[in-house]
Amino acid sequence: MIPWVSSSGSIRRYGGRQRDTEPDSRSRTYQIGSNIVSVEELVARLRTTSETLRRRNETIEASFKLSEESLVNTRDQLDKVEGAYQGQEKIVVELEKAYEKSTKANELLQDEILQLKQTISANSKLDNCMTDGDIQSKWSDLFHYVQGWAVKVIRKTKPSEHLMLQLLEY
Repeated sequence: MIPWVSSSGSIRRYGGRQRDTEPDSRSRTYQIGSNIVSVEELVARLRTTSETLRRRNETIEASFKLSEESLVNTRDQLDKVEGAYQGQEKIVVELEKAYEKSTKANELLQDEILQLKQTISANSKLDNCMTDGDIQSKWSDLFHYVQGWAVKVIRKTKPSEHLMLQLLEY
């Protein structure tokens, strides 16, 4: 509320000049609410209020300018962030494409490795190879053949009994 206006908002003239006499601006007074105020005091209050309102207006204008500058800076920052985000989106898309290509290349290489393994397996089959069991059987047969031959030779020559016992112990 403006200090020189009554609570009802009215300013009433109190005393002062008459309509048919020459006005003396210093002698005029007004009733504001329950107070009687002279013109000079009223003008001083108006000037004070005007100065206060002017300062408030300047403060509001300065705040508005700062807000505008802040808004411009914020928009600039937002544009930078959006640009960086779009750049990152492009990078992500490129990385996804590269991943798909490398996955396809990996699958092709795995298929090729499988084909090579199958080819190697088919080409390296050894039909003429002997297993460990076959080798062991052959050695056993050879041992028994040599043992039989030795017994046969010893029987033909009829050596002493002592030599026979030594051979049989083996």
